[in-house]
Amino acid sequence: MLSEKKCAICKEIKTKEKFYNNRANKDGLSYYCIPCTKRKYYNTKKMLLRKKVLNKYNNACAICKSKDKLVLHHVIPRTKGGKDVEWNLIVLCKDCHLKHRHKNNFNFPNGKCLEFLKL
Repeated sequence: MLSEKKCAICKEIKTKEKFYNNRANKDGLSYYCIPCTKRKYYNTKKMLLRKKVLNKYNNACAICKSKDKLVLHHVIPRTKGGKDVEWNLIVLCKDCHLKHRHKNNFNFPNGKCLEFLKL
């Protein structure tokens, strides 16, 4: 096995430790070096949307205000035609997500209830 490889994005020759493992490729390494892979992932539209939604909710759960283990929740599930758009996403912690993931509305601690659009 070669000790160096050329990255398909930056075209630099780097040691094999600078590449993620990928058993699907003949040499067992990914096509892109680790820095290029990270740069490619973090500049995608989905990551930018994720950052925008997290900022909208102040990096906290919309229900309990926890800042730990946050996930984006689709108000209208993707299986029911919901899209990856800002108005269809809210931030929940993993605990609240497990409690509310199959419901069409959310009861917030202050007594408010958000009713969301139904298809």
